[in-house]
Amino acid sequence: MSKKDTPLPKTISERKAAKQQVVQPTRVQKALGLNPNREQMSRQEKEAELGRLLFIGLGAAIVVIVVLLVVGIVVDGLIRPSQSVAVVNGQNISVADFVQRTRLERAIQVNLINNALNDVVEEFDIDAQTASQSVLGTEPYATYYNELISPEVMGLRVLDDMVNQRLVEAYAAGLDTPIVISDEQVEAKINELIGYDPEAVALIGTDPTATPEPTVTPTPFVSPTPTVEPTTTPEPTATATLEGGATTVPTTTPVATATAEPTRSADEVRTTFESRRQTLIADTARLANVSEATVRDYFRYLALQDAIGATLSDSTEETTLYADARHILVETPEEANDLLAALNAGESFADLARAVSTDTGSGANGGELGWNPVSNYVTEFAEAVRDAEIGAIVGPVETDFGFHIIQVRAKEQREATEAEIERARQIDFDTWLDDLRAENEANFETFSTWVESVPSSPSFIYRPR
Repeated sequence: MSKKDTPLPKTISERKAAKQQVVQPTRVQKALGLNPNREQMSRQEKEAELGRLLFIGLGAAIVVIVVLLVVGIVVDGLIRPSQSVAVVNGQNISVADFVQRTRLERAIQVNLINNALNDVVEEFDIDAQTASQSVLGTEPYATYYNELISPEVMGLRVLDDMVNQRLVEAYAAGLDTPIVISDEQVEAKINELIGYDPEAVALIGTDPTATPEPTVTPTPFVSPTPTVEPTTTPEPTATATLEGGATTVPTTTPVATATAEPTRSADEVRTTFESRRQTLIADTARLANVSEATVRDYFRYLALQDAIGATLSDSTEETTLYADARHILVETPEEANDLLAALNAGESFADLARAVSTDTGSGANGGELGWNPVSNYVTEFAEAVRDAEIGAIVGPVETDFGFHIIQVRAKEQREATEAEIERARQIDFDTWLDDLRAENEANFETFSTWVESVPSSPSFIYRPR
């Protein structure tokens, strides 16, 4: 019987050689700096390899973070600003354009509110908080301030205005005789905004009716919607941030009577207004981060609106239509039709107005609105009053405020003030603009990208003059 072969034990030198047998690393291991012969490594070598792995991991994490930051910068700085908020006649209005325009208008509003507050502070020798109770409770400053604290509301209005501007400019350029706005017309528009009438100032010292001081309620610079309508005017509930962080809720509380001061000369008043005009341009450019030329281009468009309005309107007559009317305002057409039936059945107009009208101001007086220029009413209401026969009950007439039942008791032409003529022109322009948008409905489109891009700065902070 043969003996089974038994391997002889390895010598010490053979065992050492086996341990020291080297395995060649793969390409991946080489790239990562890994050693496949880990069990043969000394402790120092193992610590060095661990350090390399940690360094590689940290480097990879940094690379990922940098890539994410670069992507964010590219999206916020390049991609998003180049996205469109609207397309008009095949031309884009970019997010960047929208943001710039909104910031520009916010800067103008901030400047105008500060000017008005400082005028009242200086004229009546009161503090800014007390002045805000008067200024921020009157138009156009209540609208300015409410837009400043409601970015989405302002953003939507600015978007509509930018679409309107493209349509209006295309219309003006397409006329047989294109309308071109001069630098003088731009300056006149800025003067109108700050309440500066150079002709009146020139008469200071020669004409006792000349007004040497700025008006506290200049014409609104935003495309104004008629604000005198057959309803009560709500008080703004915004809170103004004043110097030192004090706050106040604006009301229509009248300020104290101003103390009489020596009349300034025409040159002094002119210097004040010219400084104020330049400050408006410079501050707007700085706060909105745009050039002064861009600011003037904005006012050029407002002057273009006026020029077009003058060509459209026949409201240059020296008289304007007044009407003595009353109304009942309700929320639904069904309620309005029930009222109409009750009135036709002989019910008292005054009693029904007191009982159900949601216009509590006129309702308490039996629905009476008294004598007013017809142009002061919102468009739908004004048209109904203008067309109504004396004594007839008309309606329901729908406006943004609800449904009206109207009765006109008398109409007459009266001498028109300059403000009434301008008001009528603005209404004519707004009506024309609505028609222009309707005609071009297929030529423009807006997108929701503006919602996440609308700026909330510059914000209002009171700055004493």
